[in-house]
Amino acid sequence: MRCLHTNIKFASLGGVQAILRAHHEHDAGVGLDSRFLVYLEPPDPRWTRARFVDFTWAWTLQRTRRTIARQLADFVPEVSVYHTTLAMPYLADLDRSPRRVLYLHGPLPVLREQLSSRLYWVDGVLAVSDELLQLVQEVEPAFGPERLHRVQAPIFPPAGWTPPPRPERRPLVLGYSGRLQVHDKRVDRLPELCRRLDAAGVAYRFEVLGDGPERSRLEQELPDRRRVVFHGLQTGEAYWKILAGWDAIVFFSDREGTPISQLEAMHLGVVPVVPAVQSGADAYARRVDPGLVYPIGDVPALDAVIRRLATAEIPWPDWQQCCRDLASAHDSRRYLESFADFLKRIAALPAAPRRPFPPRPFPVEFLPLAAMQPLARLRRLFRDFKSGARSG
Repeated sequence: MRCLHTNIKFASLGGVQAILRAHHEHDAGVGLDSRFLVYLEPPDPRWTRARFVDFTWAWTLQRTRRTIARQLADFVPEVSVYHTTLAMPYLADLDRSPRRVLYLHGPLPVLREQLSSRLYWVDGVLAVSDELLQLVQEVEPAFGPERLHRVQAPIFPPAGWTPPPRPERRPLVLGYSGRLQVHDKRVDRLPELCRRLDAAGVAYRFEVLGDGPERSRLEQELPDRRRVVFHGLQTGEAYWKILAGWDAIVFFSDREGTPISQLEAMHLGVVPVVPAVQSGADAYARRVDPGLVYPIGDVPALDAVIRRLATAEIPWPDWQQCCRDLASAHDSRRYLESFADFLKRIAALPAAPRRPFPPRPFPVEFLPLAAMQPLARLRRLFRDFKSGARSG
C-alpha cells in the first residue's frame, strides 16, 4: 500500500521525528511503500524517500503549493497520514489521496478548535492516548470506533543490546532527554531545581541528553560538572547506555503527549517524574506511583518529589519492574503491524463525509504564508458574527 507521511520536521530532534524515521526504516516490513513530505527542513540526502519543502513563512501560498505539487508528482498515495494539523486547509488536497488519516501525537492548546474543521478532511484518526481519542469523539460523535485507533508509541532499543548493570544509587542520578528549549519544554526550570536540591544537601547528579537554544545558558548557570553533566545529542548504543544509568527521568514541560524518551527510559526501569499535563505522560507515571506527578510549573513541588526519591524508603525494585511492564506494550513490531492494519482498514471503508477545503480567492494565493493564520481568524469571526446575527 502506498502511504504518504506528512509532518513539519523529520530529521531533527524530537519524539515525532523519531517515530517518522522509524517508519522510514520499517514500513516496508509491514507492507507499506512510504514517502515523507517535510514542510520546514532543508533537503537531507540521508533520507532517500523524504521530500523536503523547506518553505519559509515569507513564501506565497502559490509558491508553496507549486513546490509540493512538483515533489509529489511521481507518487500518488492510497492513504495519507498527517502527523501535523499545520496548513492542512491550504495544502492537504495536493496529496491526491483517496483516504486521509490524522495522527495525534499530543495535546495542543488549539487542538479542539482545529479538529472542528480537520476531522471533515480525514477518514480516520490515530492517537497516542485515550484522552485524545475522547476529544475527537466529543468534537465529532459521528466518528465511530472503526475510524479511531489507539496506538502505543513505539520504542526501538538496539537489537541484541543488554543494559549494563545499574550502579549503586549514591548519588541519585536524574536525567532529562529532549530539546533544550523554553517553549513547551521549560528547561529554564532546571537551574532552580538544582539550587533547591543543593540547598537541601541532596546527593544527586543531573545528566542532560539533547541539544537546543538553551544549552549554552544552562551550561553557564550550572557550571559544576560533578553535579550537572551535558551529554549533547547522542544516538544508538551511546544514547541507551546513558539512559540506562539514570534512576529517574525528569520533565519540566508545560505540555506533553506521551514522550518517546519517557517510554525508552521506562523500558530500562527508569522512573518518570512528570508534570500533571493530562496526557499519557502523567497517566503512566501515576501507574508507577501517584507521587511522581507534580503540578505544572511548580518547582518547589518537583523539588519535594526528588527529595523523596533520595530517601531510603522508595521501593525501587517494584517501581522499576512496573516501568518495564508498562513500557512492554510499546513493542515496535506490534506498533508497526497495528499501524499498517489500521491504514488498510481505513482504505477498505467508504470515505467519511467531507467538507470542501477553504476557497482561495484572489489575492490569497499571492499572500505570504504568515498571513494565513490572521485570515483564518478573521473568517471565524465573520462566520460567528453571521451565525449570531441569524440567531438574533
